[in-house]
Amino acid sequence: MQSRLQTLHASVMSGSRAEWVEEAGRVLREQAGIDLVAMRPTMAGESGAAFWITERAGAVMLLKIRPGPAQDAVDYLRKLDAAAGRLRDRGYPAPRYHVIGQAAGVAFWVQERPLVMADLTGGALS
Repeated sequence: MQSRLQTLHASVMSGSRAEWVEEAGRVLREQAGIDLVAMRPTMAGESGAAFWITERAGAVMLLKIRPGPAQDAVDYLRKLDAAAGRLRDRGYPAPRYHVIGQAAGVAFWVQERPLVMADLTGGALS
């Protein structure tokens, strides 16, 4: 039987937006305490499984989901988050991970909105 996140990923890949938005909201609320009010594809990346999410308090974050060996992905992401933390300690603008989780074979993570060059230059690119 498919997990909620497997269903979410399959829905995302097949384009069934209403179903995956509802399912993502439920999974994020249950596993991460994030009260999702908006979700939209990033329109970037290779997997098609990255989404801008907005929580009720107004924070915008990046949700990514990945099918496959979830525990391997979760272990890797925790190591990656630790390495990113060491980089942040040295002043590098690496995004923070709010949550890394899994549900029946699917890994997911939510990270803070990454900085882009426009953020660093006040909107002026030169």
